[in-house]
Amino acid sequence: MKSVFGNLRVGTKIITGYVVALLLMAIVGGVALVRLNQINSTVTDLATNLAEDQRISESMVEQILLARFYANRYIRDPQDEYLARYNEEIERFKVDLAAADAAITKEERVEILQRIHDGISLYEAAFIEVVDLINRREQAVGNILDVQAGLANEKLSTLEAEVLTTANTEAIYDLGLMKESVALLRLNVFRYQQEGDEQWIAHAEEAYNESQSAYEHLQPLLTSSTQRQLAEETFAAIQAYKNGFETLQADYQRQRDLVKNQLDIAGPQIRNDAAAMSDSVAIDFKAQAANSQSLVSQTLWILMTTMAVAVVLGLTLGWVIARSITQPLKSVVDASTHIAEVDLTNLANELKLMAQGDLSER
Repeated sequence: MKSVFGNLRVGTKIITGYVVALLLMAIVGGVALVRLNQINSTVTDLATNLAEDQRISESMVEQILLARFYANRYIRDPQDEYLARYNEEIERFKVDLAAADAAITKEERVEILQRIHDGISLYEAAFIEVVDLINRREQAVGNILDVQAGLANEKLSTLEAEVLTTANTEAIYDLGLMKESVALLRLNVFRYQQEGDEQWIAHAEEAYNESQSAYEHLQPLLTSSTQRQLAEETFAAIQAYKNGFETLQADYQRQRDLVKNQLDIAGPQIRNDAAAMSDSVAIDFKAQAANSQSLVSQTLWILMTTMAVAVVLGLTLGWVIARSITQPLKSVVDASTHIAEVDLTNLANELKLMAQGDLSER
C-alpha cells in the first residue's frame, strides 16, 4: 500500500483518502439500510397482515358463538327478537369471513377458511329448515290443534246438554270420560310441545284411545239422530286433533335430527376452525416477533462490526497516507539541513584560511 500511495501526488493522495472514507461510510450505511428494510418488512407483517388476521379470526370465534346462542334461544322459545339477533350475528360473521377471504393468503389458513365456508353454509341451511319447521308447527297448533280441540269441546258440551234432557246416566258417564280424555290428550300434547319428551306421545296416544273407547260405548246409547250426529262430529274433531299432533311429531322429530346431527355438529366445528386459524396466526405472530428481535440483534452486531472494521481501515489508511506524505517531506528537510550544514562548514573553513593568509602576508 505504501508503494502505491508513494507513487501518487499529494493532492491525489488526499482525494483518495476522502474517497475511501466515503466508501467506508457508504458500506456501513448500505448494510444498515438493508437490515432496516428487513426489520421494517417483519414489523409491517406483524403490525398489518398478522394483526389483521388475528383480529378477524378472533372476531369470527365471537360471532359464531353469539349466532349459536340466539339460534338456540329461538329454538327453545321462538320469538322474533331472538331470530333477528341471530340474523344480525350471522351477517357480522359473513362480513368477517369476507374480510378473511381478502386478507388471508397462507395455504394452511386458506384450507381452514374453506372448511368454515362449508360449515356455515350447512349451519345456515339447517337453521332455516328448523325455522320453517317451527313456523309450520305453530301454524299447525293455531290452525289445527287449537281449532279442533275447541270444536271437540264445543260439540261435547252441546251433546251433553242434549243427553242431560234424557237423564241417560250411562251416556252421561261416557260423555264425561270423553271430556276427560280430550283434556288429557291436550295436556300431553302441550307437554310434548314444551319438552319434546317422547313419553308424552305415549300418554297422548293412551288418552286418545280412551276417548275412542268412550265414543264407541256411547254410540249405542244415543237415542236421536241429532245426538248421534253431534257424537260423530265430536269424534271427528278429536280424530283431526290427533292427526295434527302426528304431523307435529314428524316435524318435531325432523327438528331434533337437524339440531343434533347438523347444528350441534357444524356450529362447534366452525368455532373450532376459527379458533384453529387464530392459533395458526398466533404461532406465526410469535415466530415473526422472534425473527424481528433476532434481526435487530444481528443488525446491531453487523453495524458494530462493520463500523469497527471501517474505523480500523480508516485509521490504517490515514496512517499510510500521512506516512506517504510526511516521509518524503522529512527526507527533503533532512537533505536540506545536511546541505546547509555542509555549506556552512566549508564557508567557515574558507574564511579561516583566508584569515590565515592575510596574517602571513603582513
